[in-house]
Amino acid sequence: MSKQDQLSKHVKVSVTASFLINVVLNFLVAYFLNREKLYSDMTRMQTLQELFIDLLITGAVIGAANAWFGLDGMKKAKLTDALDYSEEASRLMRKSWLFGLLLGIMVGVLIFLLTLAVFFLFSFDRFTLISYAVYKAVAGGVIGAVVTFRTIGYAAKSHQTKV
Repeated sequence: MSKQDQLSKHVKVSVTASFLINVVLNFLVAYFLNREKLYSDMTRMQTLQELFIDLLITGAVIGAANAWFGLDGMKKAKLTDALDYSEEASRLMRKSWLFGLLLGIMVGVLIFLLTLAVFFLFSFDRFTLISYAVYKAVAGGVIGAVVTFRTIGYAAKSHQTKV
């Protein structure tokens, strides 16, 4: 198997694992941290404000962790010779956690904006505990998968490889 094939397989496995792990962890964290919260008493604005802050924190934590683990996984899989730091990415990629943190926050903001559109288009007012936990699980999984994919893809010669 060529290095490019190994890299492609590694990316697919890493992104899938990141998505699944983040779905499970985010569901559990959201559920157990919010068991006592009375969602029925929250206004739409309170819900959105809390959601925005929550997604920023989630994006930052998941982004930094997944970027670091993504590149660390490449080192453990001995795929580091496939790393090719471009000039514009070299500073960020040397500190993969910073790249992941910034990317995670950006993806979190994007998910929030999409959620905002859904809230207003469908007159959605608030979450229940389970719907919030499911929402956070999917959002966390997406953030983790995107950050893992982009971190490895940015570091690798992804422009030459169909990953």
